[in-house]
Amino acid sequence: MIGLHYAQEPTSETEYVFELILSTIGIPFLKNVEPIKIDPITTPLIITYGKCLPTNDVHDYLNKGGCVINIPFYKNIIESKEILKKEGYSISIFKPSNVYGFLKSNMNLGLPVIYPFFYSKTRSREKLFLKFISPSKYENQNLLELTYHGDGLFIGSGLDIISSVFYVLTCTHERNKNELDEFGRLNESNNLLLENNKQMTPWVNHFIMFLEDLIKFCFRHKNIPLLQKWYWPNNHDFAIWLSHDIDEVKKFTFKKIAADALNFKVKDAISGLPKVFKNYHNDPYWTFEKILALEKKFGYPSTFFFGALTTTMKKQRKDRKDYKGLEIAYMLDKNVENIIKIMYKRGYEVGLHGSFGSFISEERLQNEKKLLEQIVKSRTSGIRQHYLRLDPVKTWHAQAACGFEYDSTVGFSCSAGFRAGLCLPYFVYDLESSSPINLTELPLIVMDRGITSEDNDEFTDNAGKKLFQLMKTVKNCHGLLSILWHNTSFDDSTYPGGYELYKKALQWGKKNHAYFDTGSKIIKWWHARNSIIWDSYSPNKNRTEFTWIFRTFKEINKITFKLQVPEELVNNHKIEIEPSCKIISKKSEKTINIGIISITIENLKKSQTYKLNLKKL
Repeated sequence: MIGLHYAQEPTSETEYVFELILSTIGIPFLKNVEPIKIDPITTPLIITYGKCLPTNDVHDYLNKGGCVINIPFYKNIIESKEILKKEGYSISIFKPSNVYGFLKSNMNLGLPVIYPFFYSKTRSREKLFLKFISPSKYENQNLLELTYHGDGLFIGSGLDIISSVFYVLTCTHERNKNELDEFGRLNESNNLLLENNKQMTPWVNHFIMFLEDLIKFCFRHKNIPLLQKWYWPNNHDFAIWLSHDIDEVKKFTFKKIAADALNFKVKDAISGLPKVFKNYHNDPYWTFEKILALEKKFGYPSTFFFGALTTTMKKQRKDRKDYKGLEIAYMLDKNVENIIKIMYKRGYEVGLHGSFGSFISEERLQNEKKLLEQIVKSRTSGIRQHYLRLDPVKTWHAQAACGFEYDSTVGFSCSAGFRAGLCLPYFVYDLESSSPINLTELPLIVMDRGITSEDNDEFTDNAGKKLFQLMKTVKNCHGLLSILWHNTSFDDSTYPGGYELYKKALQWGKKNHAYFDTGSKIIKWWHARNSIIWDSYSPNKNRTEFTWIFRTFKEINKITFKLQVPEELVNNHKIEIEPSCKIISKKSEKTINIGIISITIENLKKSQTYKLNLKKL
């Protein structure tokens, strides 16, 4: 069990980020602890935030043998090395050679960090600036120091992890500039990561892994077990979510023929005219059975985002003339309704592809959602806005008010990568009201149009390199890779190589032990995982038996717990769970002088208290 202590009054932003980080790591923690009241036996580690140096109550906790990870608020960061020396600390600069697993967090890549000397005030308004700090500057900037205080261990960070995570995750850099592109979206070229050509790295995940490594190091230092909820079901290394935005269902339409004629593409117009009269199933863009057959072969369900417009709805919208042909290019006729019903019956998820102007209209979203729900006769959980149009103030509030559980609009439209720096589900945050919104974001990482050739929409070798680079990156940080492949990309005559590259991605995911599921099932499992509350941790006096008590608020299947244990416990232990649960897999392994025990439980029931006991034999 670890404790979280605020050395100064926390803001809503601070609490939001700590909740995100610690719930993601999946380690038992207590909020708002007072170090002077904490027993290092039952709470061997405290994370403090705010001050640069340990306060008196933290000193007392250290004297009792506790471990402390201290994270300063960026405005309070000062050169503290000399002060620490005067206080009598034994100082050693934190280097990979003396920290287990430190480089797992990929610090060698550099990190985007907020510093006070990148802080200024302009017209009485605070502005924060991020810099990418290279590894060569870590030691010079005192970014991380390890000091011993008797039996206590103090790790002082010069990184304001919390402010840096918040800044990247909320795309504050883009919001501050507030420039819109031609489609009325925040201009993604102002994204901090894209500006610095760092968009292919999930920096928020790296901050999370950085803190996770420090926590594990502290428990290894104390030679005591650490219990962790694993990221994904059944001990999967990472997750992949497949989705398809349905922008158009026919390649040959009267509208396209007219456009070809106006652009002097007479041959195309003439050859295409007879094809307009063919039924949907013979059109190159009607690729649904092709997609379903491929995904069925692998056993991977996906999510289809359909537009929900009728001719009447379209005519009633006064601003339709402003869309300039950008609206979803089909109506909900019998053919579209039938394929939606077929998908739903086969276990696929059907979400809403919000129309071009709906991103700032709760009324439009509600009408479109109801129309889709009438077809499948079930609640619609997910949404992705057409053209990835997103107003950070209006869109999420409108979606939440309509009852959507998740959105997947945060992503690059002309590139691939991590626009919010994260490849995991997270609750979105409203900067205007300084509070989280009850809506989960599944950030979009790679879209087909973001990796195809700019010249001819072809899926070249470079497209494959980008895709597999992202897949490997997400796997390494146990994240969620969300892939958007439009139905039109399965038409090789228009988008050569699209089908084959998608197939290779499925093959790679299967080979590398990825967990595949629909968007709604992924967030349902993720929230059930995060709803597990830790009540207590208690070792016996001889430290030969360790007990964790936790509660569930939601039913959860195939959850894996991982125990980092002293090496001598790896092959010399017994694990019991009360009430009795079926353990469907168990694995023990040794790595770098420690042991890892993994157990996967078939089912934890809703509203139940459990006791997990680890005993040395």
